[in-house]
Amino acid sequence: MKPFGAMELAPVACRPLYPGALIYNRLFAWKASFAVVPADLSDCHVSNEFPQFIPDASKMLAEYLYLWSVSKQTIKAVNAASTGSAAVSRNRFREEFFLNFVIPLPPLPVQRKIVAAWEAARKFAAETAAKIERLERDIEARFLADLGLKAPQQATLPRVFAVWWSELERWSVMFNQLASVAIDISGGTFPVANLGDVSTVSYGIQKCPANRPDQHPRPYLRVANVQRGALDLREIKYIDVPDKEFAGLRLEAGRLGGMRGQ
Repeated sequence: MKPFGAMELAPVACRPLYPGALIYNRLFAWKASFAVVPADLSDCHVSNEFPQFIPDASKMLAEYLYLWSVSKQTIKAVNAASTGSAAVSRNRFREEFFLNFVIPLPPLPVQRKIVAAWEAARKFAAETAAKIERLERDIEARFLADLGLKAPQQATLPRVFAVWWSELERWSVMFNQLASVAIDISGGTFPVANLGDVSTVSYGIQKCPANRPDQHPRPYLRVANVQRGALDLREIKYIDVPDKEFAGLRLEAGRLGGMRGQ
């Protein structure tokens, strides 16, 4: 295996993509940014920040090399080998480190079986994701139908919008953007109400050095714990909350929670 174009002595700004080669992003290799170049991108070019590696076809499949490259243990090694002046933003994984990695090399028939199993699993995952998306659309349509409403077209926030001055209800870009994609509930079966009239909002406390876990450590819900439709509680951290403040900050069952800005 050799890096494509690595032997060129003169500096080259861009190189053509080589179909079937393994390519990665030197700056974000630690985020598993590896891929196999498809044939339909053969007319594209990349800078030297995207080195390409051509496996010896008699010994190794590019797809097998990709699977090994994005495995958890390999990415840990990539992260350890990445160097730069600033962590994350300028860390580069250099080609010579990659070429020095040791990789298990089963016979080609075994590699093909591994790749075939991965492709079958990926196809199943894609089909399952599509099925979930259809079910979610059906659930939303049924929910709105029970309220006497019709499911709207796929709504997206427009980059540019215009309103008549006479129809402008509030001098707020966000308010008018949301109004342009909001569901029309005026013709529903039930009366409507402002959400602010039938609910209240409570906020937590901001993490700071003063409330590091001490005499009153309490588990707290972080932004990373709040996911779409569920809570991810695999990693829980603690914050110091005195007894007198705990009652007003504790989570209560049945309450709706979310992340600000989403």
